[in-house]
Amino acid sequence: MNNVLLFVYGSMKKYFKNHYRLEKEKFIGQAVTVDDYAMYPSDMYMFPYVYENEKKNKINGELYKLINVNIEEIDIFEGSPVVYYRKNIKVICNNKIYEAFIYFRSGLNLTGIDTTLELKEWIKEIENVGIKYEEFLNAYIIAKQEAQKQFFK
Repeated sequence: MNNVLLFVYGSMKKYFKNHYRLEKEKFIGQAVTVDDYAMYPSDMYMFPYVYENEKKNKINGELYKLINVNIEEIDIFEGSPVVYYRKNIKVICNNKIYEAFIYFRSGLNLTGIDTTLELKEWIKEIENVGIKYEEFLNAYIIAKQEAQKQFFK
């Protein structure tokens, strides 16, 4: 299924590690959900996820029109319907309301780790100092590895 709209809020956004999946797709613009949802980080802070049934905040993201990639390919990447499920929602982009697909996290927690720390404020602080999410994570992982090396000497 081509020519569908996809709203992304995580690793497929511009400048993030999985954006290559959407590089050839038509970028419509920055978008925000009409309804409120809850966004949380994954267990290793590698990517965010959104729960449909928790109403906390509007979710900021990007809107794309899929021309070259089929939505079913994105389903496979997102682990749909087991890890995430795809659903049509309303988003606002360029002062217009669109219906677009979003991927919501299923109720399945594959790691068993509690990931209820809200992500919104954490990401906002990182963005305020001009550090991209992935760059921050890479620096954190390197620092953690160095600290472990020092500790186990």
